[in-house]
Amino acid sequence: MERVVTRTIKSYEVEVLCLDTNSKETFTQKERVTQVFKTKEKLLNHLKSKIDTEIVKAIAVIEIGDESKQMYGMNESDFVKYGKAITKRSEV
Repeated sequence: MERVVTRTIKSYEVEVLCLDTNSKETFTQKERVTQVFKTKEKLLNHLKSKIDTEIVKAIAVIEIGDESKQMYGMNESDFVKYGKAITKRSEV
């Protein structure tokens, strides 16, 4: 049996208030983030990079959900194939 590389990832579900600039209607959208941000403003800026288009704009963070953890894994051969070889963590 081939060895498996595993990693537990912490994430948060965030509810974001968005604006459709064509219809001028607001709606909420849920996004999952894996980083912790010191302020809602920094979180919103991160979410804007994921959500914003010419038509849709993220305008506010409504709610930050509880932390959840999920374990992921892949065969060691796939990890070597798809991973990036580094000498220090800061090189990722």
